[in-house]
Amino acid sequence: MTDKHQRWTQTNIDDLRSGVAGGLQIETIADAIGRTVEDTRAMALRLRLRVAAGPPVGT
Repeated sequence: MTDKHQRWTQTNIDDLRSGVAGGLQIETIADAIGRTVEDTRAMALRLRLRVAAGPPVGT
C-alpha cells in the first residue's frame, strides 16, 4: 500500500475511473493501483464516481 502523502497521478485516476466504469469492486481497484481501500474510496467520492457496493459486512 502507500503512505498517506503519495499524490494521485493522472494514471491512477484514469485506472480508478476505468475500474468503476467496468463495475469492479473498490477493493479490487485499490489493490490494482497499489492504494489503500480508504484512499481509493475517498478519491472516488471526491471525483463523484458511483462505486459498486461491496459484499455485505460479516460474510
